[in-house]
Amino acid sequence: MSKKIFTNHAVLASAERAASSGYTSFINASSEEYIFIETVITAKSGSPTLDLVLQCSPVDPNLDNTRWATAAVEAQITNVNIGSTFPKIFRSTAHPDFVGWVRVLYTVGGTPTPKLTFRINMQSK
Repeated sequence: MSKKIFTNHAVLASAERAASSGYTSFINASSEEYIFIETVITAKSGSPTLDLVLQCSPVDPNLDNTRWATAAVEAQITNVNIGSTFPKIFRSTAHPDFVGWVRVLYTVGGTPTPKLTFRINMQSK
């Protein structure tokens, strides 16, 4: 029996983002047991914070993009340092709302006029 390896998905390209919210692209995780989210910080200005929320949809968002629900909320990242990597693994059996399609909602906040350059990768297994 062969073990399934993680499949990498670059869901949010590295870019500078001011105080705002946005979404990563989504992946079909209906047959996946784990989702590993990696957030990599490469630059900052001000004192930024970062909020990450894992969202799931039971239907293909290309057909109906209104069914997103929160599956998990991460604690706000406040100690943002350049070069920091914030990994998080979600297991489908531990999150009952973890179904179908997944994406990450991100929010950059902080003071004064915060900017944050980061990327998000998802790996699924």
